[in-house]
Amino acid sequence: MLYNTRTIFSEDIPIVNNWLYEWGLNRLDENMYPNDGLIMEDDNKNSIYAGFIWIPNSSNMAMIGFITRNPNYKKKLPKGLRTKFVSKLIARCKELGKSIVITWTDNPFLVADFKEIGLIETSNNCSELIAKI
Repeated sequence: MLYNTRTIFSEDIPIVNNWLYEWGLNRLDENMYPNDGLIMEDDNKNSIYAGFIWIPNSSNMAMIGFITRNPNYKKKLPKGLRTKFVSKLIARCKELGKSIVITWTDNPFLVADFKEIGLIETSNNCSELIAKI
């Protein structure tokens, strides 16, 4: 099976938001999602992973976040596919002209993926907090 990545479309946001809900997480206000990111699909166009990229105005940095997997995708995935997806997100940041990437997660598998491709952990006592104000 082949796996491809494509850029996020606005139509993907409600779908990804439902994935979060199905994982037992809170849905987010759709305006909290950035305009950039990637979806990984199988060769039948079934979405598997989603990840988002925020680009601050005054920085050479990109922020990667809200990486999630489709909870309804039941096919066995090849080892290393999630790491490949994370690598594609970083490559997308480079395409956008950024040379620094920051991310946050409490998912130990994603932490391991990021470390495997060269990111360093700066804190393990951090909480992710978000609000629409």
